[in-house]
Amino acid sequence: MSTELIVQRDNVELIINKAPQAYDDNKRSHDKCIAFGRSLLDTIEGEGMSDELDEQVAKFIKRARETVTLMNDRRTPVTKLFDQVRSAYTALENEVNPTSNDSVAYLLQSKRNEYAAQKRKEEEEKRKEAERLQRIENARRDHPIAVEMYVKKCRAELLDDKVREIHSLNRSITLTNFENVLYQIETYPETILLPEDINQYCVPTILDDKEAETIRKAVVARVNESFKQQYAFEVQTNKESILEMLPGKRKELEDIAKADEEEQRKRQEAMKLREKEEADKAEAERKKREAEETEKLNAEQTNVQMGALFNESAIANAGSYQPKTVVKKKITVVSQQGILEIVNLWWVNEGCKLSVEDLSKKFKSQITFCEKLANDKADPKLIESPHIRYEEDIKAK
Repeated sequence: MSTELIVQRDNVELIINKAPQAYDDNKRSHDKCIAFGRSLLDTIEGEGMSDELDEQVAKFIKRARETVTLMNDRRTPVTKLFDQVRSAYTALENEVNPTSNDSVAYLLQSKRNEYAAQKRKEEEEKRKEAERLQRIENARRDHPIAVEMYVKKCRAELLDDKVREIHSLNRSITLTNFENVLYQIETYPETILLPEDINQYCVPTILDDKEAETIRKAVVARVNESFKQQYAFEVQTNKESILEMLPGKRKELEDIAKADEEEQRKRQEAMKLREKEEADKAEAERKKREAEETEKLNAEQTNVQMGALFNESAIANAGSYQPKTVVKKKITVVSQQGILEIVNLWWVNEGCKLSVEDLSKKFKSQITFCEKLANDKADPKLIESPHIRYEEDIKAK
């Protein structure tokens, strides 16, 4: 609408001349209608409803509708012009307002949004790629330690079995088999052949199979070389400890053989208990050394992981220019089931806390639809539930 239309003399005169007269006429129609209606209402409240009064009220309601139509006709030329004037103002505002879909500002903001989304996508792709490369780098530092810990665990279990075997031989000695078992302990091998298949030491990693296998080979070879020395030391130490005590044990067995049956039983139990305590003590000392080695590896692994965290943090904070953005998640429903899930989430977090009145307002269209089904004369459908009650709404025609 042009500026001339708003300030045009005829339009101004129309508002000045017709608006007061239209309002006065409508006010008189309003007052007469209200007064007559009140008189009918007072009569009904005082005397009660009757067929004659019901007929008068029906005529009054018909005249009231006609009065509203007449009042609307009187004020329409004036209010229509007011609406046109308001529309002229709002049209100017909307062409500038960034929230109006057709404004230049809105179109420019849309371009900014598209640019920001593209920049965010590019930066996100760069960040994910940098994180992927960083995770690979972290794995190259962390995987050798993880493999070493696993291989050492397997080697420790193997050593445990061998040491227990030596002490088992000691506990099995009697006067009858003394020389035979002594020979087995003296000749117990202090070297060991280790499994050549390194694939049994696989540890989960993001590295590709070839690189992981290369690392595994190097670690297993290094751990095996160290373990062979540890194995020789532990076996030799345990053998020497047992062999030193065997002359005394033979003498003790000979003395036990000379005792009566009850004394033999007591001394044999005491000897077995002592040997078990000595074996347990030796094993505890060895376990302590293994625990210290494991703790050292854990500390090294922790340091590697802390370094990785700092690197990941640096990646997250790095980046090129980014427009200031407000990122909010918007829901796009891809199937009917999605609506049910949305309603369910809303109900659990908000809906169940609202009053029946508030819920009825929110679900007015759904309630209206169910009422329409209930009032279908051909095939009425009603909800059977203790939470719902159907009431008859009676209106006079």
